[in-house]
Amino acid sequence: MRVLPPLEAHRLWAPVYDSTPNPLLALERRSVAPLMPGLAGLRVLDVAAGTGRWARYMKSRGAAVVSVDLCGSMILQAPAPSVIADAACLPFPGQWADLVLCAFAFDYMPPCLDELSRVTRTGGHVVVSDMHPEAAAHGWTRSFRSGDEVIAIQARGGTLADLHHPALRMTNLIEASFGEPERPYFIQAGKPAAFEDARAIPAIYVARWVKR
Repeated sequence: MRVLPPLEAHRLWAPVYDSTPNPLLALERRSVAPLMPGLAGLRVLDVAAGTGRWARYMKSRGAAVVSVDLCGSMILQAPAPSVIADAACLPFPGQWADLVLCAFAFDYMPPCLDELSRVTRTGGHVVVSDMHPEAAAHGWTRSFRSGDEVIAIQARGGTLADLHHPALRMTNLIEASFGEPERPYFIQAGKPAAFEDARAIPAIYVARWVKR
């Protein structure tokens, strides 16, 4: 297994990202979607949008979404409008968005809740999801296959204590484990026996805040 910095790894991952079955993203999708406020008419910033999986979902429900990612190979596959930018220095004015989403990228970046909060209007929402620190402590990696090689992505090793910010009031913190909807992913990967062990610990977390 080769460990690469996030930007370099995602450049390699981009061509197959959307075609690679991923039980973590499946669990995240069914955990995050119920927390979304009514999306119609909202101005949304999808930070670290990748290839735009959440941008497409939110646009289909009537939101006006701008996708942001530092990896051009990923963001070029996202729906327009899209911007190549660093999550730690977003090119948007304060109070710009009704909803800011950062999905499965928070631990790749330096702490950026200050910036996510800055661009969110008072009364708006911030939603962050990522692999649970307990899963990482059990040796789970953010990894993918590139040809014959397994690539692991460097992460900073954040904790749930990172999810506190004076300008944000947390309304939800979900610590979700795999369930039956994710079992087929393990079967497809030829690892059906690993499912029972994997479901015994939290796989992801999802946090939602309201901007004070």
